[in-house]
Amino acid sequence: KIDLVNIYGLITQPLSKSISQGYEKSIDILLTIAILADCVLSYLIVHFVKYTEIDWIAYNEQAALFLNGERNYRNIIGNTGPIVYPAFHLFIYSALNLLTNGGADIRSAQWIFSGLFVLTSTSTILLCRKSKSIPLLTISFLFISKRIRSIFLLRLFNDAFAMFFLSISLHLFTSKRWYIGSVIYSLAVGIKMNVLLFSPGLLMLYLLSQGLFRTLICLAICGITQVLIGLPFLSTYPVSYLQRSFEFSRVFEY
Repeated sequence: KIDLVNIYGLITQPLSKSISQGYEKSIDILLTIAILADCVLSYLIVHFVKYTEIDWIAYNEQAALFLNGERNYRNIIGNTGPIVYPAFHLFIYSALNLLTNGGADIRSAQWIFSGLFVLTSTSTILLCRKSKSIPLLTISFLFISKRIRSIFLLRLFNDAFAMFFLSISLHLFTSKRWYIGSVIYSLAVGIKMNVLLFSPGLLMLYLLSQGLFRTLICLAICGITQVLIGLPFLSTYPVSYLQRSFEFSRVFEY
């Protein structure tokens, strides 16, 4: 029987306790409803909230230079300055450039990012569900965050793709798929270097679960993935790419 007291406990206690009390089906139904509500809210935001231009034009200007054959990172520049992200970022926005008529079809881009948002949100929810240590109340913060929706749906930042790949890598790590997880994690780093902030914790997990030898293999996989991502630039203008791809002294021009 579910009453107000039980509902309060259901949303505030760790999922593991709720599941042990027989509420596993109820939890899954609530999470499914939340994901569906996320889809509806994302649709409404794209339709009724004004898009905010910050980096989309610059990303597309940089992508256009790459698509036109430029391989010197120093020469890949947008209206906010030179490119300061690794090559996988450039590959993604080059694909988006082709899919959105050179970046002019912003609404189509928003739909792509809406799908990405729902996938990332669902992935994060499933991670929380898998951990069984987080209460439903904490998970609900994902759905009331204005900042997250703005990053994905209204500003089209590359953080969206970086967090998507990161969440997939975490699923793989928690499923003990360490090698493929390392590839996906490195792809996330190849979009935006802030994903490196997860590296100390990941290194600890490598060492605790894999031992030194397998940790070295995982780190080698991460490194090889970065080399493969940057190969079009490393094989032509390597110094330029290495200096720019992980730029710690970024300067905006406005």
